[in-house]
Order: sequence, then C-alpha cells, then structure tokens
Amino acid sequence: MSRLRFFVLAAELSLFYNINLLFAVSMNYEWAKTRAAGGQFDSFPIGIRILYFLMAVLMGALMFWVWDKRNGTISQRERTFSNVLAITFMISTVMQLISRSSDERWNAIPAAILALIFWRLPNSKP
Repeated sequence: MSRLRFFVLAAELSLFYNINLLFAVSMNYEWAKTRAAGGQFDSFPIGIRILYFLMAVLMGALMFWVWDKRNGTISQRERTFSNVLAITFMISTVMQLISRSSDERWNAIPAAILALIFWRLPNSKP
C-alpha cells in the first residue's frame, strides 16, 4: 500500500469517528456527554448541538475532499487549505489533551492523526 493510500485510509477513519461523535452530541446521546465539550454537560445546550451538527457536516465534506485527493494531485490552493487544516487539528489535539474529561482526551488520537495527515498530504507521492 502506498503511503498516500495509507494516509487517506487513516484520515477517512478518523473523520468517520469525528462525524459519529459530533452527530451524537447534536442528538444529545448519553454516551457522548463525557466525550465532548469538556464532559461538563448533563444535557448539551441547543447552541452547542447546532454547532456540533454543522461541524459534523463539515467533517463529511472533508471526507469527500480527502477521498478526492487520493490520486495525489493537489493544487497550491489545496496545499494551503491542507496546511490550515493541519494547524487546526494540531490545536484540536492540544485542546483534547488538556480536557478535564478523561474520555474526551481519547479524541486527541484521531485529531493528531488528522493533523499529521493534513500536514503530509500535500507532499505525498501517489
């Protein structure tokens, strides 16, 4: 398996996990309460639920974007976009790691994977 295919697979799995968690928060599922927003809510406020739903939609769009990049052709604009995503997920990783909720700290794993992949994706060979 080429390095790019491995990156795409790892990114898709991490994004799938993120979508499931974000959607679970938007639906106020019990299992998500300790895994998001610092684990501080017994019931997620409607504003957070809407925000997390929109984030789930954006993660879905990212899944399609990553899948589209599996052939290795990335423009300069997409390189910049990938670098912005890498920085965003690096910040997310740090925020997850400093969470008061031990369940939420596990979210740092897919965030770190995505940070690494979006950092490396523009320079990967097909």
